[in-house]
Amino acid sequence: DQIKNLLNYPDVELTLITTRTKFKSPFFKKIEKLKKRNFKIVTFNGFKKSNQYDSNNPLKWHLESLIFGLETYQFYKKNKFDLVITHFATDSLFIPKKQKNILHLHGTPLNSSEIGTLSIEKPSAFISVSKNVKENWIKLYPKLNKKLIKVVYPNIDEKKFRSMNLKRDIDLLFVGRFILIKGIYDLLKAIRLLKKNIKVVLIGDGPEKENIKKIIKKFKISDKIKIFSKISDKELSIMYNRTKIAVFPSYAKEGMVLTMLEAASSETAIIASNACGMPEFVKHYKTGLLVKPQNPLDLSNKINILLTNEKLRKKLGFNARKEILKEWNAKKRINELYKFYKEVHKNG
Repeated sequence: DQIKNLLNYPDVELTLITTRTKFKSPFFKKIEKLKKRNFKIVTFNGFKKSNQYDSNNPLKWHLESLIFGLETYQFYKKNKFDLVITHFATDSLFIPKKQKNILHLHGTPLNSSEIGTLSIEKPSAFISVSKNVKENWIKLYPKLNKKLIKVVYPNIDEKKFRSMNLKRDIDLLFVGRFILIKGIYDLLKAIRLLKKNIKVVLIGDGPEKENIKKIIKKFKISDKIKIFSKISDKELSIMYNRTKIAVFPSYAKEGMVLTMLEAASSETAIIASNACGMPEFVKHYKTGLLVKPQNPLDLSNKINILLTNEKLRKKLGFNARKEILKEWNAKKRINELYKFYKEVHKNG
């Protein structure tokens, strides 16, 4: 979305530098369709092993980034970009000294590290996706207090994710990667505590998938839950519209959960952990309900409140959509991004 919208500015020329993969994902194919004169894609080999993916292991991300950086360094030097935008701290290590670099902070590391200390030295400026992420990075790396960090919240395509006035026949929906910090095990415990005949849909994939299936079987809640790992944007939008409550029980590292904002844009009632960046959107009993992180009992109680109160669900969904249209729309957010990029290019 950022690429697509930034390309609408007449003075922007954009190059996407990414890893070459054996099979193109549907997401990458969408980006390839952006046939514009001011946009090109350049790919490099990157990490060659086919079994390296593990979302619970950030060491893998650093290794991947180091290999990619060694491959791309000469390309940056040759092209002399006005700005290089990075989205993972280690990527900034390989940006030539004379080129300006803006690093986007999407989430918070669990701990400080030597490679993190080195990585934050290079960027000219930073963009954080939430106030919480900014504060946590400064706690880990106090030197950042002297750096230029702007909070720019992510935007949502409010036209794609909207209310369709469908029958809401799914009680609970979880959308996200199947990794520990997403709190999916807390959700499963909460569902077991409910002891109600409810319909639950989990959408996602990741290293915890097989274990999640085992826990569902162990808890004897298989008859209540369906899992989907591959789903189109259109199907996802329909799922949001068929759902009474979308649940986001993440408890660590998250910046701003995009799927939470998509659900909000679809007028779906939200329950989210009172952690990370979620409270910066979810205002308790106004745009959603907040629960104690890693607390299945509290989560179960809040789910029960909304399942038995349709009026409250509708109110929360309506208010959430209203907030998306007012503060989280694409035009507003991309303009913030564009202006900051221009400012750093000129003065940073």
